[in-house]
Amino acid sequence: MPDEPYVQGGTIMDRDGQITITGTKTPELYTVERYSMDSYTFKVPNGKYTLILHFSEDYDGIPDASGRLFTYTVKDGDTKTGKVADEVKDFGPWKKSGAQFKACDQTHTVNVTQGAITIEFKPQVENPQINAIEIIPAK
Repeated sequence: MPDEPYVQGGTIMDRDGQITITGTKTPELYTVERYSMDSYTFKVPNGKYTLILHFSEDYDGIPDASGRLFTYTVKDGDTKTGKVADEVKDFGPWKKSGAQFKACDQTHTVNVTQGAITIEFKPQVENPQINAIEIIPAK
């Protein structure tokens, strides 16, 4: 899978053709997810980046907006020595978007000084999950 060189742990679930995602012009981004991962680390040249994390609650075993909550931390650098650029606690895709099967994007600005962007995930209720990640150099 395309994310394997960058991800630590987790499992991929492909629901292409099985669900309909609302709230986006690119629903195909949200039909595949990785869940139960610990972190992603992407090596990038130092500089300023826009990081867009794409989420949607696509698991029908989640009963309501409180059924999946986790914390994610965006770091400048790797998991061990990276500096926290942003942290979102008690995040749930359904909670944030207001509905199941609805896209929810989170945008962060990261000033990279250590040659990498890391996203760490910590479960609270159920396992963390994510559908897609974009890293865009700032202009």
